[in-house]
Amino acid sequence: MKITFVLKSANLSGGIRVVSIYAERLQKLGHEVLVVSCPPARETLLQEVKSLLKGQCWIPRHQKRPSHFDNVNVPHRVIETDRPISDADLPNADVVVATW
Repeated sequence: MKITFVLKSANLSGGIRVVSIYAERLQKLGHEVLVVSCPPARETLLQEVKSLLKGQCWIPRHQKRPSHFDNVNVPHRVIETDRPISDADLPNADVVVATW
């Protein structure tokens, strides 16, 4: 069975961890699994100024952020921009699980 998970973004939140566990276990059972997500949203100028005022560094814009899919052998496709995911972004699948 072809299963596609749709995520807003891949990060280290608990919900994403659950999706990564499900995706990995379904793949081990012989299903064809794919995860599709948006890239991380850019920080606003206000968030960057607050970071500087707190004594933290300037927030890097193009730094790859860690996610629970980093150490999982499940195909993960990130679309090119932070926008709503459409039907054209998803391959044909028997089941599509949207998580947000």
